[in-house]
Amino acid sequence: MKGVILINFFIFFNKFLKKLIIFLCITIVTVIAVVSVFLFSLPYIVPNPKFKTFIEEQASDAIKSPAKIREINFSWEKGINIFGFQIEDDALFSKDPIFAIDNIKLTINLNDLLSRIVNLDFMLDGIRCQYIRNIDGKNNIEAILSKMEETKKTEKKKTKFFFVIPVDLIAKVYIDNIVVKADDKLQKQKILLDKAYFHIDIPKFSEKPISVNLFSNISLNGKIISPFVLKVYVKNLCTPGGIISLNQASCDLKSELLGTKIFITGFVQNQLLSFDSKIEGVNFALAGLNISNFKIFNQGSFDIKKDRLDLKNGGLYLLKKGQVFWNGVIDNIKSKTPNIDFTLKSISFELNEIINLLKNYLPDTFQIRKAPANLSISNINISGKQVKIDDLMLNIPDISFKLKDQKELNIQKLTLSAKSKVKLNNTKPLDINIEGLNASISAFDMFKVDLNADLTNTGKSKVKTSGNMMLNLQLLEKYIPYIKTTGNVKLEWDVSGRIPDGKELSKFKDISSFNMEHDLGFLDNLKTLTHLKDVCVDFKTLDKKRYKVQKISTVSPIKNVFETKSGKGELSANISVERIDEVPFIKIKEPIKLNISYLITHDYLKRIKILESINIAPFNIKQSIDASLYGIDKLIKRKFKPPISSWLNYLGCDIKGSVNFDNPDLSLFKSDLKVRGNIDSSVELFLRPFDSIKTTSIVSGKDIDIQLGNKLILKGLNPDFELSKTFSLAKEEAKKENAISLLSKEVMELNPKFTRIKENKSIRANHSITLKSLNLLGGKFPISINNSFLDFNLNEGLPIIEQFQLDILNGTVKGNMAILKTEMDSFYLQCDLAFSGVEDLSGDISIVIPFNNKIKTFFDDFKLNVSFTHISSLALQRILYALDPYESNEAISSQRKLLNTGYPRWINLNIKNGNLSLDGEIEAKGIRVSIPKLERLNISNVGTLNRLEEYLGVFIPVNKILHVFTKSELPSF
Repeated sequence: MKGVILINFFIFFNKFLKKLIIFLCITIVTVIAVVSVFLFSLPYIVPNPKFKTFIEEQASDAIKSPAKIREINFSWEKGINIFGFQIEDDALFSKDPIFAIDNIKLTINLNDLLSRIVNLDFMLDGIRCQYIRNIDGKNNIEAILSKMEETKKTEKKKTKFFFVIPVDLIAKVYIDNIVVKADDKLQKQKILLDKAYFHIDIPKFSEKPISVNLFSNISLNGKIISPFVLKVYVKNLCTPGGIISLNQASCDLKSELLGTKIFITGFVQNQLLSFDSKIEGVNFALAGLNISNFKIFNQGSFDIKKDRLDLKNGGLYLLKKGQVFWNGVIDNIKSKTPNIDFTLKSISFELNEIINLLKNYLPDTFQIRKAPANLSISNINISGKQVKIDDLMLNIPDISFKLKDQKELNIQKLTLSAKSKVKLNNTKPLDINIEGLNASISAFDMFKVDLNADLTNTGKSKVKTSGNMMLNLQLLEKYIPYIKTTGNVKLEWDVSGRIPDGKELSKFKDISSFNMEHDLGFLDNLKTLTHLKDVCVDFKTLDKKRYKVQKISTVSPIKNVFETKSGKGELSANISVERIDEVPFIKIKEPIKLNISYLITHDYLKRIKILESINIAPFNIKQSIDASLYGIDKLIKRKFKPPISSWLNYLGCDIKGSVNFDNPDLSLFKSDLKVRGNIDSSVELFLRPFDSIKTTSIVSGKDIDIQLGNKLILKGLNPDFELSKTFSLAKEEAKKENAISLLSKEVMELNPKFTRIKENKSIRANHSITLKSLNLLGGKFPISINNSFLDFNLNEGLPIIEQFQLDILNGTVKGNMAILKTEMDSFYLQCDLAFSGVEDLSGDISIVIPFNNKIKTFFDDFKLNVSFTHISSLALQRILYALDPYESNEAISSQRKLLNTGYPRWINLNIKNGNLSLDGEIEAKGIRVSIPKLERLNISNVGTLNRLEEYLGVFIPVNKILHVFTKSELPSF
């Protein structure tokens, strides 16, 4: 609180004292002049009452305010005495006098007059003065001074200051019991000067020095401040010939105020004032700062004629190790725009002392440790409006402080240096130049920054910066919950350009108007390099999912380069991940290792090229992308307007991607899973704006073996196929197509014509997939499949298996299969196959499965035709039991009884329009007999089949997807 009071005191007291001194000087000189003029005539004039009135009028006219005197007395022994002199204040400020004196006394020793010596005592006692400033900013002293300045002034010619006095002078001027009150209602401050005195002693004017003593107690807002003491000694004001002149005068001044001592010596010669001053802090406290140890000194001269101040030697010693030295010249010092050439040099401060000085303003948790911290500047030159700083060095080895959560932060080894120049050209607007700025910062025990920078015109003309930052990730876990990190990150940068102006920044607000080629003129070059070394991340989410990745390092740094003039840019890196131990949803028994590399180049946003590859071990999986994209700048101009599909009319690309598996080790997912062999797969995408988009998938492999313990053994898998689809692009103005309706009963009742799969008579060099053997040994019924192949392709965007063959259950199955489209835009699966020797079964099957999610309409259009040329009695008994488990159908019961007498020769089973038909022949005792014919059995009555409806819902999304793939034009989305 005391510190704040003292700051306010200096601000207010400085303004107040200037105006008060002017007012007091005018008033006192006026009083002395008026009294002296009438000194010798007073014995005759004073008794006359008109004399008092005359004095009041003269004083009022001089000060331009009413002046009053209560009483005037005179005698040759006691001199002249004036009681109750006062000057009225302006009624806008106060009813009390602005200035009052209890007693004015002047005595003269008449005996010394005969020796041509004026020996007088002049005494003022009980002075009271008040200063008032209202909330509108106006004050009473300025009001009176403004009235005095309104009087006409006559111009005076400049003359040398000297005159000759015919007599010598011995005098005492004592002003005692001074009380000055200042009430600033605008700033809500009050100052009181009391018990003050002002003494002037002139032992003998022509021979001895004049001494001046001033004392006053000071209070601010009721708080007592240390007293003010001033002692001045003036020599050689008068030559031996009695000529008064300042050209030979000298002065010694001593003062004490607020714990400081001031010493000034000076002398005048040929209108050149030379001075030597010193200010020492003894017990100085300001705003809570106890600056008891400081020293300020200045040596120089002031040329009165040339209006020039020359500081030849100046300096400051602060605390124990702080120091600043200066020199300089200021011309036209009295003008509004003086010419300044000022230099501060050898600036040095130990910051530990400054922090200790500011401890009352810093939290207890903030401290600079014992290691020395310092600031040094070799030179600061102020010339006109330009400031130059040379060799700036700021070094802080260790700062620690705590945040609100009491987590301690450390800043270590902060170094800031400017080995060249810092120039301040102007302040409004700010204009600063920096050349050769170097900075080094180490903070929180976690990162270190080295910075180099050049700045011209506050960055508006030029900015160039380079440097690096080192980051230790180990301490991040102190400040970020749920994460543990280790390792190091290093960032290097080199950037040149300038700070963008308002117009350039506005371009970023509207992306459609942004043009990378023209709107980045403020940036010349950008280059960043990021290095990772043994970075480890262990992150656990709130739902207990966990990511654990260890030893992430850069084989080559993450590089970002951009050059504005050419528009060439590059993003590249080669990153190694030594261990991935945990990822969500997948249990990893052994660590995964990754190597990621990419190279992205661009020409502004006109064209972007991407080369990317990933190697995954121990899977031995390799993935790569080679892509070229163009037209992004055109898409930006359109503000990415929907529909998204219309974007393809502005983008173009050639993309080739591949994935290779070479003896992948999948045991880390399941220990008994083994895979041997090689698979190569690739995808190509070609997009031509306003034309088409074409995708091609290619898969090839050789001798692939897969084993899952004793449950699954696959050998000799050889995929080799290519699938391709081309879409023409929807025009920008095309409307969105109606949503695909579900297949309804009404649609299916239109009796769509199903198209049969044509027999594949083409000769293929290689089958799409070949398989040597597959053994499914788990469960109650092990299955073995051998010598299989499959050929498939796309037919108008729909998958089709042209032919397939497999040896299974001691027999062979051959056939084809396809998803086809009806004339009513509905979809169905058609399959034709023949089988021989499969579990004592031979024959052929033809089946049509409509993609309908309603059980009734599904069976209405479901078609099945099975012809058994050979079937065992037991197999047929099982089929009949499934159709009629309760023997409620007479035909089925008859068939089952007949089978007890013989065995089937052939059987035909047909399902159509929801009805099942069954006929055939059996041979009993060498005679063939037709079995009772089963016709139009409604299969919807079979209870087990009704349960299928809950599974038919899968056809809803399938229909939507197939509808898209059958289009020749890519629909809007």
